[in-house]
Amino acid sequence: MPLTNSQYQEIMKEYSELRSESESRAAERREQICAELPGLQPLEGRIASLSVQRTKQLLAGHAPEAEALAEDLAEAREQYKALLASEGYSEEDFEPVYTCKMCSDTGFIPQPDGTRRKCRCFKMKESRILYHQSNLEGLLEQANFSNLTYEHHKGEDLTHLKGAVSLCKDFVNSFETNYRNLMFYGTVGTGKSFLSCCIARELLASGHSVVYLSSQNLFDTLADQRFRPESQEERSQDFESSLYNCDLLIIDDLGSEYTNGFVETQFFALMNERDLRKRSTVISTNLSFGDLQKRYTDRIASRILGRYDIIRLTGPDLRTLI
Repeated sequence: MPLTNSQYQEIMKEYSELRSESESRAAERREQICAELPGLQPLEGRIASLSVQRTKQLLAGHAPEAEALAEDLAEAREQYKALLASEGYSEEDFEPVYTCKMCSDTGFIPQPDGTRRKCRCFKMKESRILYHQSNLEGLLEQANFSNLTYEHHKGEDLTHLKGAVSLCKDFVNSFETNYRNLMFYGTVGTGKSFLSCCIARELLASGHSVVYLSSQNLFDTLADQRFRPESQEERSQDFESSLYNCDLLIIDDLGSEYTNGFVETQFFALMNERDLRKRSTVISTNLSFGDLQKRYTDRIASRILGRYDIIRLTGPDLRTLI
């Protein structure tokens, strides 16, 4: 999901303010330097006048006159530089000092083909917004691959965990080119939510949009917004749009919600729409295959089993060990 228009405008406003501050400071420096060097402004005027005259002569086809003016212009510029240097200044002292030298606080870097690409500083601002709206700020403090430990797993449990981690890293590394969905299942505390957050952290860091919701929160919010007053309809549409369009949707603890016809309809519609849009989804659940098929309609169960990489996690309840 890209930034909303208001979020984009907020970033561009921030850049505009940064440029204004830099240009204001540059103007103050120029005023200070000109006050110290009274001969500077007359030289600037001469340089500007000579440049205009030379251009006119070139356009008129008067090459000899233009060449003579070019020599005068070069001499005036040397005098200008020498006067600045006499007090330890240079022409660079007149230039604005931007916070980002790569894009000059515009957010974009021009490309040889005439296009523009997002600067690294823009991506960082974008990432902060996406991180905030992902509902993951508190969860990602410890949930990352570098904090992963295998010390509590042995035998088949260890094999399952290592296979899951490998698959998660591959999911992240191929995210741009390979549309996939994941479902973690297993007993409580086996690392399902942890691995989901590890994936989210990596994708947020690379500028992708992630929305994380518990299953109960997801369907409660959908129900609440579906039946909210018409005056708040736009907010409801924004929420549903984020669910459909975010790069990665994480539904945690599937099965914890109260299941009814509304939930089943919304769940299938959400999975189907994201599948059509090739937007990846990660689901974690304590439900077994049998429970999944009993709890939801056949079309929901078959959609999950047919469209998701199923990852089983086993082992002790890590929450009691850490």
